[in-house]
Amino acid sequence: MHDHAGTRRTGSTGPALRYNVLPHFPWNPYLFGGVGWQRYDVTQTDVMLSTSGLNDHDNLIEFPMGAGVSYRKNGLVADVGRCASRPIRTW
Repeated sequence: MHDHAGTRRTGSTGPALRYNVLPHFPWNPYLFGGVGWQRYDVTQTDVMLSTSGLNDHDNLIEFPMGAGVSYRKNGLVADVGRCASRPIRTW
């Protein structure tokens, strides 16, 4: 690889939905999920799928999902804990 080789990533996470389990209580567990897109390009080097298992560019679709707990007091909402995963697929 060259000294200046790198990976350029662009993308966007689209609409995400959040379901508040106990919306009228101070402590509120929630679930969320959505869909997004990413593109990556490996720059300033040669990448061959047969030797590295990686293309030099690709488009990915991702599905962010997870759960968390928020705390609400006097109009302020704070995420106290959150766990997320972003499974991806190529297309």
